Amino acid sequence: MAEQKKLRVHIESGGEKIDFEGDPDAVLSTTIDFLTKAYPAYEILRELIFTPDLRGLAESLEGVLQIAPEGILLTSPKDLPAEDAICLALMGSYIGNQFKKCPKDSLSTNELAKVTGKAMKTMFNQLAWMVDDGIVERVDRGEYRLSSRGIKKTEEIIKQLKTWEEKP
Repeated sequence: MAEQKKLRVHIESGGEKIDFEGDPDAVLSTTIDFLTKAYPAYEILRELIFTPDLRGLAESLEGVLQIAPEGILLTSPKDLPAEDAICLALMGSYIGNQFKKCPKDSLSTNELAKVTGKAMKTMFNQLAWMVDDGIVERVDRGEYRLSSRGIKKTEEIIKQLKTWEEKP
């Protein structure tokens, strides 16, 4: 029988000490509630600072893409616009890297062409526009990753795909 994962958080502030221990989701939720009450400005900052919800993103990608040992596999419709396909492929790389399943959070132009099934010329043209729009960042020669703006855009793409799938 597998051992249940436990998380322990210890906070010291202004002479006060508090510990939270148990299921990771419950401990995280309790810790955030505590910080929000102890430091009201934290709630304001939490709303202003963009921090991707990795778990939520990973769950939303079910049926859209898979992370395989050889790389990202798009399982969504093959007729996606190039920009959407690139965003999804880069999101897969980002999520895979965050969960230690991909070696990097970026993909090369060749990798993007392979994953998306789009022509290299299409990749070069589309990536140039996406860099100009701030959706992707060029991290090295021929290597790209999603920007924060790109992550938010990809969240919208995923919502649209899920909506299309639900329609009869």
